[in-house]
Amino acid sequence: MVAGALTLGAAACDTPDESVSAAESSRGPVGTAAPTSTAPPPLPFVVIGDIPYGEAQIALLPSWVDRINSEPDVGFVVHVGDIKDRTVPCSDTYNRSIKAQFNRFRAPLVYTPGDNEWSDCPDGGDAGGPAERLDAVRSTFFATPGRTLGKTPMKVTSDASNGYPENVLFCRNGAMFLTLNVVGSDNGLKPRGERTTPTTKQVAEAAARTEADVAHLRTAFARARKECPGAVVVFQQADMFSPGPDGVRGTGPAPFEDLVRALVAEARSFDGRVYLFNGDTHLYRVDQPLATGSDWLGFYDVLPVETLTQVTVDGDTASKDYLKVTLDETSTGKQLWWERVPYDPARS
Repeated sequence: MVAGALTLGAAACDTPDESVSAAESSRGPVGTAAPTSTAPPPLPFVVIGDIPYGEAQIALLPSWVDRINSEPDVGFVVHVGDIKDRTVPCSDTYNRSIKAQFNRFRAPLVYTPGDNEWSDCPDGGDAGGPAERLDAVRSTFFATPGRTLGKTPMKVTSDASNGYPENVLFCRNGAMFLTLNVVGSDNGLKPRGERTTPTTKQVAEAAARTEADVAHLRTAFARARKECPGAVVVFQQADMFSPGPDGVRGTGPAPFEDLVRALVAEARSFDGRVYLFNGDTHLYRVDQPLATGSDWLGFYDVLPVETLTQVTVDGDTASKDYLKVTLDETSTGKQLWWERVPYDPARS
């Protein structure tokens, strides 16, 4: 197994955090006491994303579901989007095949869409383009708003009344969990075809969706302060702090700035820790992108947030493991711990 842990208060970094040892993972973050004997039982859950990518992974997906199902006491599983790569056509038939696998999970399956299954779909698909593909994703995976997928669906609070059934929230073990429909390819604003700028329709869709995301985020924090103030855990597809010249820095802050600023405002007025899990960039990375000294503060024109930790899960060709996360109680409050678990233990 490859272990991972976070160190609160560390400077932000733009490189994968591969330096944490298994021993450090087991004893927890520096300066944080180990869970006390009187603490409530820990809550394990699993996070995956950017799978299956291509025919080989599609064939492996049932065995990967089986592997996660072998984990004892998993509270829920989260897929942070991109259920296909761009070699697989955007189709209702494919969506139904993935839903069938999602419903094989023994634990509740929480899913938030990625760009590959709707915003990057070309015109001329099953229903004629990205907007129709998003409707198709909703009708397939969110046919029963307020209920997750999986063999034992879990009740969640859905934003379906505002047209966004994929945005859900729920309290578990004193922490707030929520999903946001925030996708890669510039949050749906990447120019399509031969265009050099997004269409008017793209701009309007992204603006409306971002407004809904921000409102959903604020609702989740407001409820967390009253009902489950231990921590807030956000799941989305897009990596809003993707490093390198081909990342967010290459396109500017506009696609994500409203959401980042809302996240900063809410996190700075929240007493617990805040975690952001995403896929999109495919390589495991742990950092504190908005800590004091981070270049992202100037990029998004925001104040520091020392309590925010971002975790990017492996995806695409790096999809050889899943992230097993545990919510636990420490002397300083709710804390997440995690490790990367190989799908094939023989290759660990």
